[in-house]
Amino acid sequence: MFGFKRRQAISDSDLDELKIFLSSTLEKMLLTRDETLNTLKKYDLVLISSWEGSYLVADIFQLSKFNLTDGRAERGKNVPFYTIARSFTRKNDLIVYLDEHQNKCMRLKNLLAFRHTCYLLQTVDIEVLSERKYTCTW
Repeated sequence: MFGFKRRQAISDSDLDELKIFLSSTLEKMLLTRDETLNTLKKYDLVLISSWEGSYLVADIFQLSKFNLTDGRAERGKNVPFYTIARSFTRKNDLIVYLDEHQNKCMRLKNLLAFRHTCYLLQTVDIEVLSERKYTCTW
């Protein structure tokens, strides 16, 4: 028999909430050019986005296992469940890291949100509206 993995559905309102979460994080990072940390407590997620060379990098962590010191993330103590680096100079250049073992301890609703967030990060398009204005679309 064949084993198929498919993405289970979440509600449209939950998907919209994830898109707003991602958009606000990515757009703020693009505007400030600084590493940006955002949390979504409802799904126990932390998203850190940064700009590294010509790559937009996004890391997803589990909030309940996330360590902060003086309001800043400690990279050595926090291992991401998922990392994606997307090039803006080469159209389809993606680098993806997924730690499949860590996300097994997540609750089902959080795991579904995590998987949809990973997918949204792979498919997001960022439009430049002006020098200081960006928008994320899917």
